[in-house]
Amino acid sequence: MSKGAALPAERRMTELYGVSIGTVRRAVALLRERGVVATLPAKGTFILGAGAATGGDSGEAE
Repeated sequence: MSKGAALPAERRMTELYGVSIGTVRRAVALLRERGVVATLPAKGTFILGAGAATGGDSGEAE
């Protein structure tokens, strides 16, 4: 997914990945904390850019 792309709705992600809604919410919250995504009320969750999920800073020292 590219910068600015919207993530699927939570319910859709439960169907796509075979996980519970709680798991999806925790994963999205973690991505939000890491600055990978932003959630806009009544709009959705969007990819911001570089981060752990997009191959950016993994948090590991080199």
